[in-house]
Amino acid sequence: MSQASDAKERLTLDSMGNTDHAAGHHHISAKEVRQHAGPWVIAVAVALKSFLALVIAVGLEVWGAQRMHDWIGMQIVRHHLNPDHGFFAELSRLTSHGTVHPAAALLVLYACVHGAEAWGLWRDKAWASWLGCVGAALYLPVSGLAVWNAPNWITVTVVAINVGVVLVLAWNIRALRARKAAVAR
Repeated sequence: MSQASDAKERLTLDSMGNTDHAAGHHHISAKEVRQHAGPWVIAVAVALKSFLALVIAVGLEVWGAQRMHDWIGMQIVRHHLNPDHGFFAELSRLTSHGTVHPAAALLVLYACVHGAEAWGLWRDKAWASWLGCVGAALYLPVSGLAVWNAPNWITVTVVAINVGVVLVLAWNIRALRARKAAVAR
């Protein structure tokens, strides 16, 4: 088959909704990219959070409480972070000799949940959109309170990102329902 006729066949099959043609390729249309771009970006961000949690859990187990505590303190100073609030402040409070193993276990659990969420968002699963939407919505009161107590560009950005995640995933849930209803007809 010539390249021109192969391209024409792909175009015809793609327009009919059948993207699995004889060559076994799947061509993602511009419409599919627009439909999935938000959840895909969120999936990558969630996967990175999951990976970071695993790295920290391994660090806790390998380095031990004191070395990890010292490293966290250096990061707080280096990046001019608030030593009383935020992720690193909480992590610093969790790192003591009696809490290393439970903290590492919680971080692994966190990583597993967010890893599953990232996989589900990437694969366009409704349960993952629900998990991400509800999870981000749960952060809104806390991050809103942070804006109220200490309004700065970081707290406002966190609220904006969480609102964006909730809106994108709520839209995705609605779109998934609509596609499911259309297929059922």
